Amino acid sequence: MKEFNFTVTIDEANLILKGIGLLPFAEVYQLVAKLQQQAGRQLDREAGNGGERRPGSPVEPVELVDLDARDGSPRRRDPRSPGSDSIA
Repeated sequence: MKEFNFTVTIDEANLILKGIGLLPFAEVYQLVAKLQQQAGRQLDREAGNGGERRPGSPVEPVELVDLDARDGSPRRRDPRSPGSDSIA
């Protein structure tokens, strides 16, 4: 599959991730994780640590919101942990 490379600022990347985070969790959690991993590796390479991901990266984790199929209430999910969720 053809891949694209985009150049955006950290603020723009966070805005993109925030927007994607409004979509249904099951549809976007892998994409969010992929984008965060790539951004983290790039930032770490630029910092000179060989691309190892370190806590505190300027690319913020996105809080994904999905609707609970049972009652329609919003649920927040951590994209790094696909099975975890909490009621908003």
